Amino acid sequence: RAAGLGHGTADSLRQMSNVAFALNRYDQAQGYLEQARQLYRELGLFLDEGIVLSKIGILAVLRCDYPTARTYLEQSLAIQQKMGNRRDRDRANVLNGLGTVLTYQGEYLLAKNHIEEALQIDREINARLAESMMLHNLGIVWMHLGSYEEAQTCLEQALDLRREIGYRLGEGLTLGELGRLFYQRGQPQVAHTYSQQALQIAQALGNQHNQAHAWLVLGHALAELNRLTEAITAYEQSLRLRQELAELHLGVEPQAGLARVFLKLANPAQALHHVEALWRFLDRGPLIGLEEPLSVYLTCYQVLQASADPRAHRLLDIARRLLLEQANRIDDEKLRRSFLENVPAHAAIQQAGSVSSACSSDNQGSL
Repeated sequence: RAAGLGHGTADSLRQMSNVAFALNRYDQAQGYLEQARQLYRELGLFLDEGIVLSKIGILAVLRCDYPTARTYLEQSLAIQQKMGNRRDRDRANVLNGLGTVLTYQGEYLLAKNHIEEALQIDREINARLAESMMLHNLGIVWMHLGSYEEAQTCLEQALDLRREIGYRLGEGLTLGELGRLFYQRGQPQVAHTYSQQALQIAQALGNQHNQAHAWLVLGHALAELNRLTEAITAYEQSLRLRQELAELHLGVEPQAGLARVFLKLANPAQALHHVEALWRFLDRGPLIGLEEPLSVYLTCYQVLQASADPRAHRLLDIARRLLLEQANRIDDEKLRRSFLENVPAHAAIQQAGSVSSACSSDNQGSL
């Protein structure tokens, strides 16, 4: 700054943002990035500005501000395309970030396309750690689409690669997603094995965020195995960690898990207690940023229905609308059918909607 070296100042600010980011000082990191962005723009260094925009977008992802994240990441990608960016890793990062945001927003086909392009780039430049990330994220998208064989292939490839390069944190994350995959495929014993392995790695590394995820998936597996007391413990551990980490929106899924277990235990009052705790999230609008948001709606509907609560039908209508909105974004008929029929929560929402419509018709006919 003293020497009037604008480019050097902007580069230094960018590096300082990396340090702040590593220290989880996200507001400070964004402040540095905004300053760097302004300098790059004044100097006409638009490609560097585009890279900074992508980093601001990633910060927005961490804050769960997905509309803002998408805006910044799309601006970054547009600049890189216009300028003919040859920094392949930077482009792959933006594509992956956009894919992640689009996944959270329920635009799975577009997310898949972006992540597949990033995966191709990383394979071409032999970026093996990044390749494992793309395979992991692509597996999650396939899971959302109900394409479980493709999801398993991607996740197993990611797991093999992460083990080969010794990336233990990533190994644990992928084990957790494999657990969720087999839970959705109706193989709770396999899901239990994977989620336990994921939990052991997260605990060994002292990573509470990953522990919370592993406890959640373990809770799913235990509930399906009818080990309900253990499932309650697992969900409570996940919920406690989310609360300690101030990740309150991610506490929605273990709370819904507890409601499901108490419904199974023929304790509708306790199940309803957990749904009431979720209601403030449901009342804000569509749940975004969760692994299985529609499963949460389904659980709440089932609990309210068991208690003859009039809110049940309104919640089911919302779940059906969200499901169809997401399905209508999938223009591949085979994938659309897979999304609607293969994902257990999606099939159950449609079935509940059909029953509800039939009952309404019967009641109207008898009036």
